[in-house]
Amino acid sequence: MSGTVVVFDLGGVLYDFAVDEDAHARLFATASGGVIDRTKRRLRFRPLFVRFETGGLSPSEFAGTVVRDLDLVLDPTAFLAAFRAMAAGWYPGALALVRETAARHTVVSLSNTNAVHWDKILGDLDGADPFHAHFPSHLSGHHKPDQGGFLTIAQAYPGRNLVFLDDRTENVATASDLGWTARTVRGVDQARLALRGIDGL
Repeated sequence: MSGTVVVFDLGGVLYDFAVDEDAHARLFATASGGVIDRTKRRLRFRPLFVRFETGGLSPSEFAGTVVRDLDLVLDPTAFLAAFRAMAAGWYPGALALVRETAARHTVVSLSNTNAVHWDKILGDLDGADPFHAHFPSHLSGHHKPDQGGFLTIAQAYPGRNLVFLDDRTENVATASDLGWTARTVRGVDQARLALRGIDGL
């Protein structure tokens, strides 16, 4: 095992969360009878979502607050079911890439996620987790691009070479500022190419 720790973001790199703007728009248009526009959704939902993704709300608290504050026609249970379904699954070849990388290096995940999606993510591993460790935001309390999650990993692996792959430039910028080798990638193919292009991997 090398001295390198490869840190993967999940959504947009290895896992399909189907939580882009179009997916959110479809969910909220359906749930609100079409009365929630994108601007209103972003202003009212985003702060609540970050609280949920940093462990500040339970799933039932999150769903109840969303349904109440956005006047959704779905009840909280139905909303959570639709929300969970947005965690669509691992991209083809994603777990194979993780296994290949983990044979040579320590491999961990650093993801902004929540208890509902995290349960689905782990379930989609079918009991065969190729990662050495996970650092999900709802358990750590740190939400990228804030430095907290990155520093937690650095403290867990002191003195190690840290490599980070993420699909968001602001997250990659934070990692770079901390001295990590960081690349912006989207999907498994770009992740594989990025790893091949980094010296020592």
